[in-house]
Amino acid sequence: MGQLTEKLRRMSPFMLAEDSGPVLALCDHAERLERENQFLRTKLNRVREHLDPQSWAETSRNRNAIAAIICDTGNGDTA
Repeated sequence: MGQLTEKLRRMSPFMLAEDSGPVLALCDHAERLERENQFLRTKLNRVREHLDPQSWAETSRNRNAIAAIICDTGNGDTA
């Protein structure tokens, strides 16, 4: 049983009183998503470590410039 399920049992036992199947299934799904999210964050950090810092900075500048162009309202102001 995961942490989310344990917390739910402590804080909202009425939600598990009758048909707890759907609630427990949602808890399991949320916990799987959290594990996957953590895995992907770790993987992304490893990829970033291998990128050239100068290249990473240049990509970031380009992304910011593109965002500024997209948000430009035509009168010099950005939305």
